[in-house]
Amino acid sequence: MPRPGDDEKKELYSEAGRAIIELSNAENLLAAIFCIVSNPVPYETAKEMFASQFSFERKLKLVDFMVTRANHPEEIAAWQAIYKDLKAHKAVRNLIARQGLRIETTGATPVVDVLLMPLFYQSRGKPLKVSNVKDTADKLGEINVRLWEFVKGLGSPR
Repeated sequence: MPRPGDDEKKELYSEAGRAIIELSNAENLLAAIFCIVSNPVPYETAKEMFASQFSFERKLKLVDFMVTRANHPEEIAAWQAIYKDLKAHKAVRNLIARQGLRIETTGATPVVDVLLMPLFYQSRGKPLKVSNVKDTADKLGEINVRLWEFVKGLGSPR
């Protein structure tokens, strides 16, 4: 028989994994965008440059720098909307990746809350419920669809 919180814990693990994978998918698409807009720089050189940026935030800034200098107004407008949304959700992603699980019960008949909480040695962070994590995973999935459409449209005839 499952203990109180077991189902909620499974759901949190599932949604946290989904959010992290969606962010990895976004990072992969950002790499493709960077390699395309870096032309005529050789593909392997552009890949190395992208990979040398060790944080998601730095990779995102690098792609933003290149796209906004490509001088294609339609692409820049589409990119700016994607960039804004990615920036909005990266904070929750960082919390998902750097917080620990906590199960709280209250009352005689336990109401179970499963949360991601800041680690005891951290001075920053905020509790995240499953709904917060699920919302981020959903939004990142939607952003990835837009990123893929952006990749497919890069360099197409105007």
